[in-house]
Amino acid sequence: MKNSFNNNAGPKEIIDFMGKTLSNTNNQQDALETIALALLPKLKENRAELDLKARNIPVFYDLLMSDVDPAMLSAKITAVTQSDVQAFVDSMDLGGKDPLVRAQKLKSNITSFSEDDYVTLTLALDGILPPSIKAASDAMSDGRDPETDAREIYRLAQSLSVEDIAAAMTARSKQLDPQQLAAGLHDMLQQCRPERVESFINYINDNMGGAGLGLLVKRFWDFAEETLTAADKGDFLHPANPGKVRAFGRTLNDTLTAIDEGLKQAGFTLPKEVTSYAAQIFNTGKMLRSAAGDKQGAAIKKGATDDITIGKPLQLKKPGFGA
Repeated sequence: MKNSFNNNAGPKEIIDFMGKTLSNTNNQQDALETIALALLPKLKENRAELDLKARNIPVFYDLLMSDVDPAMLSAKITAVTQSDVQAFVDSMDLGGKDPLVRAQKLKSNITSFSEDDYVTLTLALDGILPPSIKAASDAMSDGRDPETDAREIYRLAQSLSVEDIAAAMTARSKQLDPQQLAAGLHDMLQQCRPERVESFINYINDNMGGAGLGLLVKRFWDFAEETLTAADKGDFLHPANPGKVRAFGRTLNDTLTAIDEGLKQAGFTLPKEVTSYAAQIFNTGKMLRSAAGDKQGAAIKKGATDDITIGKPLQLKKPGFGA
């Protein structure tokens, strides 16, 4: 794995490095500190150029939008076949690595934080969700408020063994149907009729536009520099300028909300196959609660079996014999 980059490194090379580092490290602080060692010097060195590019986004956005043909874009999107979508879903490898490896990573990623820091991070991520995804996330938590849910997840991750979590992950995987997910995603693409595409584009132009996109990119660089600098100093959750991190979160939420509302206004609907799949794959709390229930059930069963086995056999008297 590369651990440094020269000035010719492209976005794909950098993104691949970040993805592999986050995937292969069981501690988020260690992962971000590794990324900081490789990327933070280049980020600081090129910050002025990156900010200038962000300021130029509105001009390029307007040029791009002036050439968009909704009918042509609709034709390209709806031409994607379900087999193409299935190939994409299969390439994502949503089942992931060996269950024990995935369980170890999940447990380590959660318990590497203190409980309060894990709750802080969870609430920050919850705060950037757009309305429809926020509603789905709340529904998956069975009515628990985000803080209560986060604390339960943390305590379950601490109390359950890697084997307990791996067994629950395996059971969940058996309930997932990638073909149904592909069918749902394909249905979403088929909803892209020209009038809907045009309506969505108009909504985004009116409610975000190039200026909003430029602000998002500019604040992303602020966020990246603050977070990586804090990681480099040993604690990525406590940046020197937390206001810049919060500003990026607000702008990201505004952007995602505009996209969410634009899709709704244009008449797009999220197929139940997609929402059902997401409810299973992303509901860590439900999966850990299932693992805890299975563990408790196994303990009760074992206790009952032990009582029967260890208990002294009954001595029955035969008729006609003395004591």
